[in-house]
Amino acid sequence: VPFRTASLSVEHKTSVGKGDDFITIGSQFSLDGAGDIRLKRTQLLPAVNFHKSLSEDKDSYLSVAFMGGPVFSQFDPALLKFGDQYGAGGFDRNNPTGEIIKNTGYHYWDVSTGISYTTVFNNRLNLYFAGGISHVNRPTIQSVLGAAKDAIAPRYSFNVGLNGKINDRDYITVFADYFTQNGNRQIIGGCLYGFASETGYYGGDPNIFYIGSFFRAGDAVIPVVKLSFNHMTVGISYDVNISRLRTVSNWRGGLELSVAYT
Repeated sequence: VPFRTASLSVEHKTSVGKGDDFITIGSQFSLDGAGDIRLKRTQLLPAVNFHKSLSEDKDSYLSVAFMGGPVFSQFDPALLKFGDQYGAGGFDRNNPTGEIIKNTGYHYWDVSTGISYTTVFNNRLNLYFAGGISHVNRPTIQSVLGAAKDAIAPRYSFNVGLNGKINDRDYITVFADYFTQNGNRQIIGGCLYGFASETGYYGGDPNIFYIGSFFRAGDAVIPVVKLSFNHMTVGISYDVNISRLRTVSNWRGGLELSVAYT
Protein backbone atom coordinates (compact mmCIF):
# COMPACT_ATOMS: atom_id res chain seq x y z
CA VAL A 1 0.00 0.00 0.00
CA PRO A 2 1.57 3.36 -0.96
CA PHE A 3 2.74 5.69 1.77
CA ARG A 4 1.81 9.28 1.04
CA THR A 5 2.86 12.40 2.86
CA ALA A 6 2.24 16.10 2.29
CA SER A 7 3.57 19.05 4.25
CA LEU A 8 3.33 22.83 4.23
CA SER A 9 5.48 25.30 6.14
CA VAL A 10 5.18 29.08 6.45
CA GLU A 11 7.44 31.55 8.25
CA HIS A 12 7.47 35.32 8.81
CA LYS A 13 10.51 37.36 9.83
CA THR A 14 10.38 40.54 11.91
CA SER A 15 13.07 42.72 13.53
CA VAL A 16 13.45 43.01 17.28
CA GLY A 17 14.91 46.11 18.95
CA LYS A 18 17.37 48.50 17.31
CA GLY A 19 20.07 45.99 16.41
CA ASP A 20 20.18 43.12 13.94
CA ASP A 21 18.24 40.70 16.16
CA PHE A 22 15.05 39.27 14.73
CA ILE A 23 12.28 36.73 15.35
CA THR A 24 10.71 34.32 12.91
CA ILE A 25 7.20 33.04 13.55
CA GLY A 26 5.77 30.20 11.54
CA SER A 27 3.95 26.89 11.46
CA GLN A 28 4.32 23.43 9.98
CA PHE A 29 1.43 21.29 8.77
CA SER A 30 1.86 17.68 7.67
CA LEU A 31 -0.43 14.83 6.68
CA ASP A 32 0.67 11.17 6.39
CA GLY A 33 -1.42 8.27 5.16
CA ALA A 34 -0.77 4.58 4.53
CA GLY A 35 -2.01 1.06 5.08
CA ASP A 36 -5.05 -1.08 4.33
CA ILE A 37 -7.03 0.65 7.10
CA ARG A 38 -6.13 4.16 5.87
CA LEU A 39 -4.12 5.07 8.92
CA LYS A 40 -3.55 8.84 8.91
CA ARG A 41 -1.55 11.25 11.03
CA THR A 42 -2.06 15.01 10.99
CA GLN A 43 0.25 17.52 12.66
CA LEU A 44 -0.16 21.27 13.18
CA LEU A 45 2.94 22.70 14.85
CA PRO A 46 3.36 26.48 15.35
CA ALA A 47 6.95 27.62 15.92
CA VAL A 48 8.88 30.67 17.13
CA ASN A 49 12.60 31.25 16.62
CA PHE A 50 14.71 34.04 18.16
CA HIS A 51 17.92 35.00 16.34
CA LYS A 52 20.58 36.90 18.32
CA SER A 53 23.18 38.77 16.26
CA LEU A 54 26.77 38.07 17.35
CA SER A 55 28.60 40.43 15.00
CA GLU A 56 28.17 43.87 13.48
CA ASP A 57 30.48 43.03 10.57
CA LYS A 58 28.90 39.85 9.22
CA ASP A 59 25.83 37.64 9.53
CA SER A 60 26.58 35.53 12.62
CA TYR A 61 23.63 34.44 14.72
CA LEU A 62 22.81 32.28 17.70
CA SER A 63 19.22 31.04 17.39
CA VAL A 64 16.85 29.32 19.81
CA ALA A 65 13.55 27.85 18.65
CA PHE A 66 10.47 26.22 20.15
CA MET A 67 7.76 24.31 18.29
CA GLY A 68 4.68 22.55 19.57
CA GLY A 69 1.12 21.63 18.80
CA PRO A 70 -1.46 18.84 18.41
CA VAL A 71 -0.96 15.55 16.57
CA PHE A 72 -3.97 13.50 15.46
CA SER A 73 -4.04 9.89 14.26
CA GLN A 74 -7.06 7.92 13.03
CA PHE A 75 -8.03 4.92 10.91
CA ASP A 76 -11.11 3.54 9.13
CA PRO A 77 -12.60 0.73 11.29
CA ALA A 78 -14.76 -0.48 8.36
CA LEU A 79 -11.58 -1.74 6.69
CA LEU A 80 -10.44 -3.91 9.60
CA LYS A 81 -10.36 -7.69 9.15
CA PHE A 82 -10.73 -10.11 12.07
CA GLY A 83 -10.26 -13.86 12.33
CA ASP A 84 -13.90 -14.55 13.14
CA GLN A 85 -14.96 -12.93 9.86
CA TYR A 86 -13.33 -15.74 7.87
CA GLY A 87 -15.42 -18.73 6.88
CA ALA A 88 -15.20 -21.68 4.50
CA GLY A 89 -15.37 -19.30 1.58
CA GLY A 90 -12.71 -16.99 2.94
CA PHE A 91 -13.14 -13.50 4.34
CA ASP A 92 -16.64 -12.01 4.41
CA ARG A 93 -16.97 -8.44 5.68
CA ASN A 94 -20.65 -9.06 6.40
CA ASN A 95 -19.80 -11.71 9.01
CA PRO A 96 -20.20 -10.28 12.55
CA THR A 97 -17.14 -9.96 14.77
CA GLY A 98 -16.77 -10.22 18.51
CA GLU A 99 -13.98 -7.66 18.54
CA ILE A 100 -14.90 -4.35 20.19
CA ILE A 101 -13.34 -1.16 18.85
CA LYS A 102 -13.66 1.55 21.49
CA ASN A 103 -12.30 4.39 19.35
CA THR A 104 -10.80 4.95 15.93
CA GLY A 105 -7.88 7.22 16.75
CA TYR A 106 -5.97 9.22 19.30
CA HIS A 107 -4.28 12.58 19.72
CA TYR A 108 -1.51 14.10 21.80
CA TRP A 109 0.48 17.31 22.21
CA ASP A 110 4.06 17.39 20.98
CA VAL A 111 6.85 19.85 21.88
CA SER A 112 10.29 20.32 20.33
CA THR A 113 13.18 22.75 20.82
CA GLY A 114 16.53 23.48 19.24
CA ILE A 115 19.55 25.78 19.03
CA SER A 116 21.80 26.72 16.14
CA TYR A 117 24.83 28.85 15.27
CA THR A 118 25.25 30.31 11.78
CA THR A 119 27.99 32.43 10.27
CA VAL A 120 29.24 33.53 6.84
CA PHE A 121 32.69 33.50 5.22
CA ASN A 122 33.80 36.07 2.63
CA ASN A 123 30.16 37.03 2.12
CA ARG A 124 29.80 33.81 0.11
CA LEU A 125 29.61 30.63 2.18
CA ASN A 126 27.21 30.04 5.08
CA LEU A 127 28.18 27.59 7.83
CA TYR A 128 25.84 26.26 10.49
CA PHE A 129 25.88 23.95 13.51
CA ALA A 130 22.64 22.91 15.19
CA GLY A 131 21.14 20.59 17.75
CA GLY A 132 17.59 19.80 18.75
CA ILE A 133 15.29 17.65 20.85
CA SER A 134 11.92 16.43 19.58
CA HIS A 135 9.13 15.02 21.79
CA VAL A 136 10.52 16.85 24.82
CA ASN A 137 7.30 16.24 26.74
CA ARG A 138 7.32 12.43 26.12
CA PRO A 139 3.72 12.33 24.82
CA THR A 140 1.21 9.85 26.22
CA ILE A 141 -0.84 8.12 23.52
CA GLN A 142 -4.47 7.24 24.22
CA SER A 143 -4.90 4.43 21.67
CA VAL A 144 -7.52 1.74 21.13
CA LEU A 145 -5.53 -0.41 23.56
CA GLY A 146 -5.54 2.20 26.33
CA ALA A 147 -3.00 4.77 27.55
CA ALA A 148 0.63 4.27 26.52
CA LYS A 149 2.81 6.53 28.65
CA ASP A 150 6.22 7.61 27.32
CA ALA A 151 5.35 5.83 24.06
CA ILE A 152 7.36 8.39 22.08
CA ALA A 153 10.88 8.79 23.44
CA PRO A 154 12.77 12.08 22.88
CA ARG A 155 14.69 12.24 19.60
CA TYR A 156 18.02 14.06 19.57
CA SER A 157 19.41 15.58 16.38
CA PHE A 158 22.75 17.16 15.47
CA ASN A 159 23.30 19.00 12.21
CA VAL A 160 26.18 20.66 10.35
CA GLY A 161 26.18 22.17 6.89
CA LEU A 162 27.79 24.53 4.40
CA ASN A 163 26.10 26.31 1.52
CA GLY A 164 26.63 29.29 -0.74
CA LYS A 165 28.70 30.55 -3.65
CA ILE A 166 32.09 29.19 -4.67
CA ASN A 167 32.33 31.93 -7.28
CA ASP A 168 29.87 34.00 -9.31
CA ARG A 169 28.66 30.96 -11.22
CA ASP A 170 29.17 27.88 -9.03
CA TYR A 171 27.25 27.03 -5.85
CA ILE A 172 27.50 24.23 -3.33
CA THR A 173 25.40 22.70 -0.54
CA VAL A 174 26.88 20.10 1.83
CA PHE A 175 25.26 18.77 5.00
CA ALA A 176 25.27 15.94 7.53
CA ASP A 177 22.53 15.07 10.05
CA TYR A 178 22.67 12.61 12.94
CA PHE A 179 19.56 11.39 14.78
CA THR A 180 19.20 9.15 17.79
CA GLN A 181 16.04 7.98 19.55
CA ASN A 182 15.55 5.25 22.12
CA GLY A 183 18.79 3.51 21.13
CA ASN A 184 18.18 3.78 17.37
CA ARG A 185 20.44 5.89 15.15
CA GLN A 186 20.27 7.38 11.68
CA ILE A 187 22.78 9.35 9.62
CA ILE A 188 21.84 11.42 6.57
CA GLY A 189 24.28 13.40 4.44
CA GLY A 190 24.48 14.87 1.00
CA CYS A 191 25.98 17.28 -1.49
CA LEU A 192 24.43 19.44 -4.22
CA TYR A 193 26.36 21.30 -6.91
CA GLY A 194 24.67 24.27 -8.52
CA PHE A 195 25.51 26.54 -11.41
CA ALA A 196 23.93 29.84 -12.37
CA SER A 197 22.44 30.32 -15.81
CA GLU A 198 24.17 33.70 -16.05
CA THR A 199 26.50 35.85 -13.98
CA GLY A 200 25.07 39.24 -14.84
CA TYR A 201 22.09 39.37 -12.47
CA TYR A 202 21.61 43.14 -12.59
CA GLY A 203 21.00 43.18 -8.86
CA GLY A 204 18.62 40.23 -8.84
CA ASP A 205 19.04 36.60 -7.85
CA PRO A 206 20.30 34.26 -10.58
CA ASN A 207 18.55 31.16 -11.81
CA ILE A 208 20.45 28.21 -10.32
CA PHE A 209 20.21 24.56 -11.31
CA TYR A 210 21.33 22.03 -8.67
CA ILE A 211 22.18 18.38 -9.06
CA GLY A 212 23.47 15.93 -6.47
CA SER A 213 22.54 13.18 -4.09
CA PHE A 214 21.71 12.51 -0.46
CA PHE A 215 22.58 9.32 1.39
CA ARG A 216 20.68 7.73 4.28
CA ALA A 217 23.18 5.30 5.84
CA GLY A 218 22.21 1.67 5.39
CA ASP A 219 18.87 2.57 3.79
CA ALA A 220 18.77 4.68 0.63
CA VAL A 221 20.57 6.73 -1.98
CA ILE A 222 18.55 9.80 -2.97
CA PRO A 223 19.32 11.53 -6.31
CA VAL A 224 18.16 15.15 -6.32
CA VAL A 225 17.61 17.86 -8.92
CA LYS A 226 16.52 21.36 -7.96
CA LEU A 227 15.90 24.69 -9.68
CA SER A 228 15.88 28.10 -7.96
CA PHE A 229 14.36 31.09 -9.77
CA ASN A 230 12.49 34.30 -8.88
CA HIS A 231 12.44 33.46 -5.13
CA MET A 232 11.01 30.02 -5.96
CA THR A 233 12.70 26.65 -5.48
CA VAL A 234 11.37 23.46 -7.06
CA GLY A 235 13.02 20.12 -6.35
CA ILE A 236 12.50 16.46 -7.20
CA SER A 237 14.12 13.52 -5.41
CA TYR A 238 13.73 9.75 -5.42
CA ASP A 239 14.70 7.28 -2.68
CA VAL A 240 16.52 4.28 -4.14
CA ASN A 241 16.32 1.51 -1.54
CA ILE A 242 19.71 -0.13 -0.85
CA SER A 243 18.86 -1.89 2.42
CA ARG A 244 18.10 -5.59 2.79
CA LEU A 245 14.51 -4.74 1.90
CA ARG A 246 15.63 -4.16 -1.69
CA THR A 247 14.87 -7.83 -2.36
CA VAL A 248 11.19 -7.04 -1.78
CA SER A 249 11.18 -3.44 -2.99
CA ASN A 250 13.18 -4.25 -6.13
CA TRP A 251 15.26 -1.10 -5.47
CA ARG A 252 12.15 1.06 -5.57
CA GLY A 253 11.56 3.85 -3.08
CA GLY A 254 9.66 7.10 -2.76
CA LEU A 255 9.26 10.04 -5.14
CA GLU A 256 9.21 13.49 -3.52
CA LEU A 257 8.33 16.90 -4.95
CA SER A 258 9.13 20.06 -2.99
CA VAL A 259 8.23 23.70 -3.66
CA ALA A 260 9.44 26.68 -1.62
CA TYR A 261 8.98 30.45 -1.88
CA THR A 262 11.25 32.90 -0.03
